[in-house]
Amino acid sequence: MKHRLSDSFLKENPLISVLIPARNEQDNIKRCINSLIKQDYSNLEILVLDDNSNDMTSAIVEEMAGKDDRIKLYHGKPLARGWLGKSYACQQLSEYANGDYLAFIDADTLHFPTSISSSVACLLKYRVDALSVFAKQIMVTIHERMMIPFGNFMIMGFMPLALIRKTKNPLFCTAIGQFILFKKDVYKDIGGHESVKGEILEDIIISKQVKRCGFRFMIFDGSSNLYCRMYHNFKEVVNGYSKVIFSAFDYNLTMISIALIMITAIYLMPFVMLPLAILFNWP
Repeated sequence: MKHRLSDSFLKENPLISVLIPARNEQDNIKRCINSLIKQDYSNLEILVLDDNSNDMTSAIVEEMAGKDDRIKLYHGKPLARGWLGKSYACQQLSEYANGDYLAFIDADTLHFPTSISSSVACLLKYRVDALSVFAKQIMVTIHERMMIPFGNFMIMGFMPLALIRKTKNPLFCTAIGQFILFKKDVYKDIGGHESVKGEILEDIIISKQVKRCGFRFMIFDGSSNLYCRMYHNFKEVVNGYSKVIFSAFDYNLTMISIALIMITAIYLMPFVMLPLAILFNWP
């Protein structure tokens, strides 16, 4: 996904709010922010909400904020009844944001210099109201290398990008919380993160909420824009993708069953067909 902002956009130079909920992210937050302050579009505000961390997250952000006035640190309120943590943190961040565009970004992502500008350009080019970007996934362990490509293929193979963009049906919509970009007025019109305050997979559900409210949502390949290591062991991979797949298909057991059958058939086909080809001397 490589798109350039138009001259008219650059002339208007609207503010873009980059919003980062962070809880115990001392190992990631500095690298993430460093990658954001090097963006080729400079009219940004980078707002970090420390969600009651018990590590050095706040201290690290505070030190960085002292060197760049685009960076601001906020401290999260105690979790309100009926809310889950990340949605509550994102909602608070949105209330502090001054930009015309809101980019919600995970603290463990790293961004190439065109990450923000290319994403906004993409949103404008395709005339959508919100979008999500799939990051390049860093895979280290054998479990990650085996299962993460399978999970991505499972989701995107049965959720064609054109269908997500063209249909108004919320069933055909998904997102990944590592990077979600909204026009600010659209975010407000759908009810913000308050509309998904009790959802475990708030990123996927809020993308469906965009469509339910009559707006357009799209997902893009952002492997040339940002990267991230989602999971670190077998248990995290299984738990993570189980939640994602069920939520992506709106807990529709028929759709999930069809997808699982087709994926299993595709993966097993070479192992079935090769012996048959040898046995029957197929060309």
